[in-house]
Amino acid sequence: MSSFFTLVESKLQASPCTPFAPWRIVLYADEVTPGAVLKAVNTRKCWAWYFTFLEFGSQHIAREELWIPFGILRSGITKLVKGGFRLQDALCGASLVQAMTFVTMGLSWQ
Repeated sequence: MSSFFTLVESKLQASPCTPFAPWRIVLYADEVTPGAVLKAVNTRKCWAWYFTFLEFGSQHIAREELWIPFGILRSGITKLVKGGFRLQDALCGASLVQAMTFVTMGLSWQ
């Protein structure tokens, strides 16, 4: 069993995710640069969106491997869209919440 599975299983036992007490999602966005970071013109820069659960606790939320990536968009595209990053950030967060049916229905972990 993976350590991620073990952590989630223990947190679910301590605080079950139900329709009446859903787990709380924490969102995070960051611009990342794969490859040559110091390149003068870097067209590979991207915005990445991640989420984790508040129920993991602060000691676990600080661990990079517990932030689950769910969206990525090239920074060049961000500059072309009316509303820019703020609009895309809002849409990305809204699409995550919409996609996660356990937010309103509870999480079924098997």
